[in-house]
Amino acid sequence: MYIKNHTFKKVIGILIFLCVSVSKPTHAQSEEVMAKSYFLKAQKNYSEGNTAASLNNLYKTVEHLGSTNAKIESMYVKIWHNNGNFFNAKNHINNYFEMADESHSDYMEMLNLVSDISSNTNSEKIIFEDELFKFIMGNKFGFMDKNGKILTSSKYDEANSFSEGLALVKLDNKYGFIDKTGESVIPIKYDYAKDFSEGLALVMLNNKYGFVDKTGKTVIPVSYDSADSFSEGLAVVGSDDKYGFIDKNGKTVIPFRYDHVGWHHNGSFSQGLALVKLDWKFGFINKLGEIVIPLIYDAANGFSEGLAPVAIDQKFGFIDKDGNTIIPFEYQYAHPFKDEIAFVKVNDKMGFIDKNGRKISSFRSYDYFSAISDGLVRVELNDKYGFIDKTGKIVIPIKYDFVHIFKDGFARVRLNGREFYINKTGNEVR
Repeated sequence: MYIKNHTFKKVIGILIFLCVSVSKPTHAQSEEVMAKSYFLKAQKNYSEGNTAASLNNLYKTVEHLGSTNAKIESMYVKIWHNNGNFFNAKNHINNYFEMADESHSDYMEMLNLVSDISSNTNSEKIIFEDELFKFIMGNKFGFMDKNGKILTSSKYDEANSFSEGLALVKLDNKYGFIDKTGESVIPIKYDYAKDFSEGLALVMLNNKYGFVDKTGKTVIPVSYDSADSFSEGLAVVGSDDKYGFIDKNGKTVIPFRYDHVGWHHNGSFSQGLALVKLDWKFGFINKLGEIVIPLIYDAANGFSEGLAPVAIDQKFGFIDKDGNTIIPFEYQYAHPFKDEIAFVKVNDKMGFIDKNGRKISSFRSYDYFSAISDGLVRVELNDKYGFIDKTGKIVIPIKYDFVHIFKDGFARVRLNGREFYINKTGNEVR
């Protein structure tokens, strides 16, 4: 009886072992299950417009799967295209077509996106900096890599793209800098700061300005009443309502004699010249402090792409660096050239001209317009704001109570008392 029971128990044990062995998933199978779970989450996040979460879950999908595939690449393309990052969409659509053929479920959809992605990558300002992407979640900024791996959580009130290896961030109304690992390398303690330029960053404390290096060391004392970033080796600084220029050692190289330098907080040298104002007239000096274009203009802006907008008798035109008139004085207002075009106002209508003064877009009436930023222009009409592109086409409806200009692919807007960010396709970023 013992033998029979023992044998029976042994047989049952073997059967149980076999059943468990067969039903227990292998490590590879478990990884595939996890990958599928994260991919479904990524799809859900995408449908909800949550770019950051969608990318992060795609990154985990690839991590568990050990590789990518056409379906994953297709999802990357849709996310980046919808987010207005055509550069990265192009990279992933190339990967997709290397993996998929006409029978793939997303093939026609991807094919239809090729033209739009291709045309936009020619002029897009890439929002990656050394393969790091600035994202928004809950109106807070963070950084992730191009695969969606989050490097810094979305905790900053504001964040700029990386400049010279560091990124300017704002938290609780204070500014500082982080490196590409997300570590704070210059304390978030300043009342204001600008991106690093030529190895130094402008900072402000207690309404005084100075400069720090990439270790956070103050190399030019925080003692000036105003200042701007270094450009072409010099920085404009102000003291006692007069402006001059210093070098990177803090030495004054152009005396404090001007009433104002630059225009709209941009007073640095550009293309060898700086805009200055004295006794209500504008002109240009070189880096030796010599006046090379006489101070005869009623208004002016800095040189860009070889030309500068200047005004005489309330009419704007454009001059070259020798002071020659290149585009006649016939505009009510004019912005500097950018990407070979300039936004101007004439006969109460606004649009774009080329360097020959030819109109290259439709001209419409707006109450207000800003300079080109990220390829778009902020406009106001009847106390509402929106954006137009370089052809004059309204690409983001003029419906917002207020909008900030686009920067690195995002713009902060206000609508019906609520503030949030949109991307360049006009979609809310959550």
